[in-house]
Amino acid sequence: MVTNTDSGAGGVMLLVVLGLLLVVGVMGSSVVAEDAADRDRIEGETLTQSGDPQPLAAAGDRYENELVENHEGVTLEAGTDYTLDSDTGEIVFMDTADTEDGAEATIEYDAVGFPGQAAWMVTTFGVIWETTIVLPLIAALGAILAGLAMLQQTTRGSVI
Repeated sequence: MVTNTDSGAGGVMLLVVLGLLLVVGVMGSSVVAEDAADRDRIEGETLTQSGDPQPLAAAGDRYENELVENHEGVTLEAGTDYTLDSDTGEIVFMDTADTEDGAEATIEYDAVGFPGQAAWMVTTFGVIWETTIVLPLIAALGAILAGLAMLQQTTRGSVI
């Protein structure tokens, strides 16, 4: 008695190909959008150190490569002394030894603007990629394909 495993192998191969296409598509869309991006380097913007969210002055779809210094010229550390939401451009200062509530801070950053469709692609696919939603979707697709392959085997019979 010989069992037919071709449909199971075909389902796995299809899963691999679809997964690769998804990864290449998501990464490719980010690269294309980055190439089309309009970058402005903002220097010398002053902010008041506060625990409340403050928007950065320059308009952009993404904010990157920031350098933040306190009123004494000490470089502040992201995640320790402040947080910057790279999508909204809001900065929040933490209560640390290098920060002082109400004191001025200076920031340099890149305000990145994406034209039209590129902005939609980066925000949509970027969120999917960054939050690792892709892996569970691939696993769910694999389960569906495996189920369909098993259903096909049981309806045709798995014995040759």
